[in-house]
Amino acid sequence: MTEVEAGTTTVEPEPEPKPEPEISSATWRLAWVIAFGAFAGGLDTSLINIALKTIQDEFHTSLGLAQWISSAYLLALAVSLPVLVSRSS
Repeated sequence: MTEVEAGTTTVEPEPEPKPEPEISSATWRLAWVIAFGAFAGGLDTSLINIALKTIQDEFHTSLGLAQWISSAYLLALAVSLPVLVSRSS
C-alpha cells in the first residue's frame, strides 16, 4: 500500500532561497557614468538638431548642407571620443 492510499502524504521542505548578491559601489558608479554619458550624447544630438535653422542662417546654406554640417560634427565627436579615452588611461 502506498502513502497516498494510506491517507498520509509526505511534503518535502522547499530549499531556502539564496540571498541576492550585493552590488558594489564601484558597479553603481560605473552604471551612473554610463547613464550620464548616454544622456549627454542624446542631449548633444538634440541641441544640434534644434540649432539647424541657426546654422543654416549663419552659414548662408541650404537645409541639406546644414544637416551635413551637423552630421560631420557628430561623426567627428564619435570618432574622437574613443581615441581620447584610450589616451587618458
